[in-house]
Amino acid sequence: SLSSVNTSLSSVNTSLSSVNTSLTILSRYVTILSKYVTILSKYVTLISKYVTILSKYVTILSKYVTILSKYVTIFSKYVTILSKYVTIPAEDEGNADRGLDP
Repeated sequence: SLSSVNTSLSSVNTSLSSVNTSLTILSRYVTILSKYVTILSKYVTLISKYVTILSKYVTILSKYVTILSKYVTIFSKYVTILSKYVTIPAEDEGNADRGLDP
């Protein structure tokens, strides 16, 4: 009977040893995975910072483009108004060489 108990305990010990080995291997994989996740997290954080900075520059650029667009619109209106009052006569061929003959 004691021999049977001893055999059973030995079998349990072998099973527990196998489970322990499996858990050790699993723990190593989890540790490696954790390191990769940490590195990935750092890259994602860095990319997020760059995207935030880029977004700020795009916002600033957009404001400058809007302001420039307003100035171009105003300039275009002035040119239109000026063109109504200032007419540049086109030179015809007869007048183009007048005064050049000796």
